[in-house]
Amino acid sequence: LEEAAARFRELQAEKELRQLQEDKKNDRKPPPYKHIKVNRPIGKVQIFTADLSEIPRCNCKATDESPCGMDSECINRMLLYECHPQVCPAGEKCLNQAFTKRQYSQVEIFRTLSRGWGLCCVHDIKKGQFVTEYVGEVIGEEECRSRIRHAQENDICNFYMLTLDKDRIIDAGPKGNEARFMNHSCQPNCETQKWTVSGDTRVGLFALVDITAGTELTFNYNLECLGNGKTVCKCGSPNCSGFLGVRPKNNPPSEDKGRKLRRRGYGRKKKKVVLTKEREDECFSCGDGGQMVSCKKPGCPKVYHADCLNLTKRPAGQSL
Repeated sequence: LEEAAARFRELQAEKELRQLQEDKKNDRKPPPYKHIKVNRPIGKVQIFTADLSEIPRCNCKATDESPCGMDSECINRMLLYECHPQVCPAGEKCLNQAFTKRQYSQVEIFRTLSRGWGLCCVHDIKKGQFVTEYVGEVIGEEECRSRIRHAQENDICNFYMLTLDKDRIIDAGPKGNEARFMNHSCQPNCETQKWTVSGDTRVGLFALVDITAGTELTFNYNLECLGNGKTVCKCGSPNCSGFLGVRPKNNPPSEDKGRKLRRRGYGRKKKKVVLTKEREDECFSCGDGGQMVSCKKPGCPKVYHADCLNLTKRPAGQSL
């Protein structure tokens, strides 16, 4: 059996290599998209800008060894607030303006063996370092539903939607930057973080570990799988769950609730899950906290904001 399993892996690797060579012949460039540098609002969606008086001021000084840097005690950095160049007391020496100055790591798009296009780093990246921003069109819930329906009707399987907050979603499909090519992994080397930049929320990708040049960059999609079908995960990690949206093996739940990506089957009945908590702490729809309404089904831990239910009247259930 061990010999058969080893032979199977060899044949699988040979098959993937042949497929990669064929793909390179027929598809030498990634699918077309429009490259943009900042988020673009669509429809009635707003991009917020705070007044300078509302932007928090840290206690760093220009004379510090690394003002507002990764190893500093900058209160703004600790709270995931980016310093503003006109407010920070460190002035031009401030090292906490990565989003505004677009201090991205140098990356390269490449063709993977079995997961389509991917993204790798050109140089070494240190743990905690800012890699890039996840940029795209900022759309509302209604537009999100419309785009998913269009994708289903046209057999489009690739989605680039990432939840920004309860009312806004970043869609990097038609317009975005290189971050849209980052693949999922159950054991990723990057993570998403929500930062407040000039009064608005933006999503950045940061290194979880030291990454050597030429390594593929990945992050955990924390996919919210909707519908009856499952998407097979091909990340190849030792703790791979086997399917997107299923928690990796021997891996505690992530504390970052902002990395939910949306998948095909929007609006259909959700798959059954194993109930482990008497009541969840965050809204099952948007992931935020606050006043909730619990599901009336016995044993179901799901809770929702009343607004997230989009109902004409308050549903039956316990108010929390």
